[in-house]
Order: sequence, then structure tokens, then C-alpha cells
Amino acid sequence: MHQPMVGLLRFAKEKCEDFVKNFKDFINETKVNKKEKIGILKFVKYFEDFVQEAEACWEPIKKDSYEKLSNIYDGIVREIFKAIDEIASGSFKTPSEVVLFQNYHYMNHIMRSMSGLKELTKKARESYLHWQKEYVKKYFGRPLEKIHEFFEKVQAKIDRGLKHQDISYQLELSANNLREIIREYPAKEIKKGLSDLYNRVEKHLVENSSLLDVVWREMSHEFINQYKNYEHLIKMCYEGQSIKFEFTESDIYRIFNEISIEKSRDHKF
Repeated sequence: MHQPMVGLLRFAKEKCEDFVKNFKDFINETKVNKKEKIGILKFVKYFEDFVQEAEACWEPIKKDSYEKLSNIYDGIVREIFKAIDEIASGSFKTPSEVVLFQNYHYMNHIMRSMSGLKELTKKARESYLHWQKEYVKKYFGRPLEKIHEFFEKVQAKIDRGLKHQDISYQLELSANNLREIIREYPAKEIKKGLSDLYNRVEKHLVENSSLLDVVWREMSHEFINQYKNYEHLIKMCYEGQSIKFEFTESDIYRIFNEISIEKSRDHKF
């Protein structure tokens, strides 16, 4: 390697070591108000700017020294991951799951443009998907609460050995009781409940987040899964008794889509 290039690499190494130390100090000294909404953390955005600058600066010597740059990235990324986890664990206003999946999603987006760090990039993506799923599971809850409780009792009886065809003969699990509960959930009420849920999710995420549509779609899948489970139990335990929900699977998809369109329209005015 030419002498000037060696000197350049040595200078870059020294400066980078100083920068990495300062960056890690910046990460560790970053404070957030736990009682306020937490979005994309400052050091995550700062890392995005750094990567863009670093990739441009190291481009002329990348062939010979990219491993050094990867090592620099590695140290910073690990520190960022640690800080994201710590800040999320102490968040009050914003659900910790949201702090985690939003920031890991952002990190995954940044890291896909980098060479190397495949394992850490994979970790960012897996963490984003895991915490998004946990958020959906926790905050979607049971929109058909009474129906869910009814079928929990049905499933418990089955698990204890009661035959499917004998379920409807249990007084509290009679077909008439189920019909009365189902009447409490017309499509209109379902839409109202889901609309309130959409507002809640929107308040949790950063403004105009691209993840809102992703989370909303996952919530629609969760609802459909619950609905299909109830339909399955009705078919197994109440066959021939003309028990049906007052909405269909197609209605559920339509309601989710309508809410998304209506809310997007509202933001334009």
C-alpha cells in the first residue's frame, strides 16, 4: 500500500477512535423525559447521519479498510441497542413495546444500507418484528370481550374432556346465551370500538409514522384469527343451531379498511 494511503488510514483510525468514544458518551448521556411521548431517539437519528458521512468518506479506501469501518459501526450499534432497551424499560407515557419496535425498525432501515454487520442487522429486524407483535398482542386485546370469555369457558370444558356435542347442554353455555351475547356486537359497535383503538395506536406512534399502517394491518389479522377461532368452536359445538355473528370476515376487513381511509382523510383537512 502507498505510504500516503497508510498515513491517511492511520489518521482516520485515530480520529475515528475519538469519534466513537464521543459518540458512546453522547448515547450514554442522552436523557429523555419518561413522562413525555418517546419517538425516534436522538442518537438513532445521529447515527443515520454518521453512516451517510462515513460511507462517503471511506468510499475511496473501502476496498482496503472497510473492516475497520465495520468494527467502528459494531461498537456504536451495540451501544445503541443497549441504550434503546434501557430507555424503553423506563418509559411511562409511551408503551415500551413502541419505543422498542419504532427504534429497532429505524435502525434496521439504516443498517440495510451498510456493508457487513449482518448479524446485528438481523437482530435489529428480529427485535422490531418481535416487539411489534408484542404490542399488537397487548394493546389489541379482546374487542369481543364477552364472546371471548364465553368461548374460554367452552374451551375449558373441552379441555376437561366434555364432548363437543354436549357443550350446548351446559346451562351457562347454552345456544340461547350465546345468541344474546352475539347480539351485543353488531357491526356498528365493532367499528366504533376499532375506531377508538386506531386513535390510541396513532397517539402511541410518532407523527405520520409509516408503521401505523403496518400495525393496523397486523391488528386486523389478529382480529380475524380470533374470529375464526370462535367460528370454529360454533361449528364444532353448536352445529345446526343457526348461530351466526352479525358480521362476516369480509365485514371485518372492510371495517378496518374504512377506518384507515377515514382517518387518513381527516388528517388532510
